[in-house]
Amino acid sequence: MATIEEPPWLRLVKAPVIIVNAAGETLVAANEGARRILALPSRLPLPASLVLLIGEEAVEALEASTRDKREFRIVATCRTRGGFRALCLDGIACDEGFAVTLGHPVPDERAWLESLEEVAAGLPIGLEIYDRDFRPLLCNEVSDHFFDYPDVHMDHHDDWWDLAFPDEGDRRHAFLEWHERIAEARADQGRSRSAEWKVRCADGLDRNFEFRFRFVGDLYTVVFWDVTERRRLEEEWREYACTDVLTGLCNRRHFFEQGEVMRRNTDLSHEALSLLMIDIDHFKAINDQHGHAVGDHVLRVVAERCSKALRLGDLLARIGGEEFSVLLPSTGTREAVTIAGRLNRALADYPIECGAVAVDVRISVGGATRTHEGEPLESLLDRADRALYAAKSNGRDRVEFSG
Repeated sequence: MATIEEPPWLRLVKAPVIIVNAAGETLVAANEGARRILALPSRLPLPASLVLLIGEEAVEALEASTRDKREFRIVATCRTRGGFRALCLDGIACDEGFAVTLGHPVPDERAWLESLEEVAAGLPIGLEIYDRDFRPLLCNEVSDHFFDYPDVHMDHHDDWWDLAFPDEGDRRHAFLEWHERIAEARADQGRSRSAEWKVRCADGLDRNFEFRFRFVGDLYTVVFWDVTERRRLEEEWREYACTDVLTGLCNRRHFFEQGEVMRRNTDLSHEALSLLMIDIDHFKAINDQHGHAVGDHVLRVVAERCSKALRLGDLLARIGGEEFSVLLPSTGTREAVTIAGRLNRALADYPIECGAVAVDVRISVGGATRTHEGEPLESLLDRADRALYAAKSNGRDRVEFSG
């Protein structure tokens, strides 16, 4: 292919311009602006095939436009190294073929707005756009689904708050948070701000939504999505992670987490702290004689009776097998012994019935009271465990306390 010299005027043109041959299939020259738009290689030898640079579809449109014409204007999708780009190609005949100015197509404003509404309607999240005075300009279908309240016409963003937050306290809290967020969003329009609230929806149900706020110029935009199910599952998983599935008590992990908090609190208040270890006597024999279903029922009833015998604020946990532990805040040894005896009687006074089976259940209890502020929970547990071992060694069905 013969080399064609670049016309000297091309470098003087600030607009992005390419020179193509008369057939519209070969790139003859390109100025710096055109090279950037088309992402042309810096050392591209010219002339070069346009098909390799902007794709077959765009070249076919060019070839059709250059036939027997002196001028043309088309919009073509060009496949460049930087990706697909829709460009307006404005050509005029010159000595080398055609000088083609590259520009961005300017769509019809009405068609553009209709397309925007179609895109907004198809979004899987809620979208609302307001003017500078917070009057609604666009609300998509998801927004209408949740917040198009029956027999209510909302002319302003303020109209939403009373409907979404029937409780005055919740409304005041959310409204103040919203004011803070939109002030931040207005000051820094490059970032969105977020909030999560439980709101009353058009169907009368309360749901959790995550909201994102942002200003685009004078336009206030809100996107939101329903996170109710996600929060429910998170709460279930939190409960599952902290709860013993069989008895409903807190599990060993949660006992130590909460126990450490209680230990620090009693350190700060200079109060006593006691711990009880509970073991069901001859539990293996219960399982062997009556089966594991009865054994599981016994564990549940033991947990229930112990819970009822304890005070509000005491922490009861199943820490493994037939072993339970109780942390008693603000409780010295004398009161802890009284509570341990109450637990013993709660099981000894009545057999546990499971269908036709009645099981006589006894427990052994070991206890310890903190000897000094700052004693680790593990140390207290170890001393209570040793006292429990003594209770079992001394005949079971009794309470022993660590000295």
